[in-house]
Amino acid sequence: SASSSASFPSLKGKTDIIFGAKWDKINAGIGIFHASQDSIYQDQATKKEVGPSVSLFRYSLGIEMGIGENSLEVFGGMGSLTYSNKTASLTSVYGFKEEADKSIFGGGRYFLHTKMGGGLTFVPAVNYSSISMFDSTVTRISGGLGINLRLDGGFFWAGVEGELYSAKNDSFDVDVSGKAARFNFGIEKALIW
Repeated sequence: SASSSASFPSLKGKTDIIFGAKWDKINAGIGIFHASQDSIYQDQATKKEVGPSVSLFRYSLGIEMGIGENSLEVFGGMGSLTYSNKTASLTSVYGFKEEADKSIFGGGRYFLHTKMGGGLTFVPAVNYSSISMFDSTVTRISGGLGINLRLDGGFFWAGVEGELYSAKNDSFDVDVSGKAARFNFGIEKALIW
């Protein structure tokens, strides 16, 4: 068995690369993120090096398109979390097997500009995510409506969002789901120029 000094490593060595391009009324970007870490130590009983390795990759793509005076933003991506062990069994040390977990996410929002005073803009939005980690999966589907209102040197925004969510863990026989709602608002204003 492993010594009591076993600990699951936090991710380090992070790399984040973003590319962007503009063509006419289309802006596009792609992002790649990677982080990894080994937590190798010497088992005092066997004198062998043991410990887990963790690697996270995330890929994302976003596009913003001008449609007349309005605009549409869509995004999506996927992630992969891989964990393995040098010699000892991850199941015996940490209670989960060696594997790669996959996650996906995506969504969009539409900026509908109006002729109302203050440049009022309506922003309907939808989002989806399914995140898997170890023996757990969390899924969220949300949709809502926001507004933007131009101010002198900035703007006011507010939005309401409804969400359906579910969470499942096979190891602990947990399966929950529910609904949620959020309201957010804020003011973004230039303070210097």
